[in-house]
Amino acid sequence: MKSINFIDPVPPQKQKALLTWLYTTAIITFIFIFILFYIHIKHVRISHTLAQDLKDLRQQTAEYDATKKRQQSLEASKKVLEERLHKLRSVHEESQAPYSLLLMLAMLTPTDICLSSCNVQPGKIAHLEGMARHAKAVTKFIEALHNCQLFKEVRLASLTTSEAEDSLMHFIIEGVWEGDTIAPHEQLQQPVQEQISF
Repeated sequence: MKSINFIDPVPPQKQKALLTWLYTTAIITFIFIFILFYIHIKHVRISHTLAQDLKDLRQQTAEYDATKKRQQSLEASKKVLEERLHKLRSVHEESQAPYSLLLMLAMLTPTDICLSSCNVQPGKIAHLEGMARHAKAVTKFIEALHNCQLFKEVRLASLTTSEAEDSLMHFIIEGVWEGDTIAPHEQLQQPVQEQISF
């Protein structure tokens, strides 16, 4: 009995076409895999670069936050120091104001006048009391106070002759003080006998 082969052999042309198709498919698959691999590597490199940039940015942000906190604390301490400095300056100016007023009054006071009390409040009536031998000296003192432009509306409130003290005249001069701030409790009170030396 003869064996029968039901499978037809592939002709050489079809074998060649099949082989070409196989090589082409393999090459295209290889190229496709290579492109996918390249894209994956590129993606991994970009992810790594972004992760490194993010890490650097977080470090810089942490430094920025620390710097910002330090700057805010320095600004707060600067503000506190400026407030303290302002208070110190105002206290210093207030403490210097009576002495500058007394020095100015000493320079304006004629030699034949002796002040016994000085009560000055800014923007209010200032009272100057003292003793003098002559009314002309009191007039000169009023003119000097008026010309210094720290007092306005300067006037003689009272002029009386003291009977107990060798014809000395007691005077009170009033005027509105427009100079620096003087504390209301700052007054010059000294006995008349110690100041007068004619």
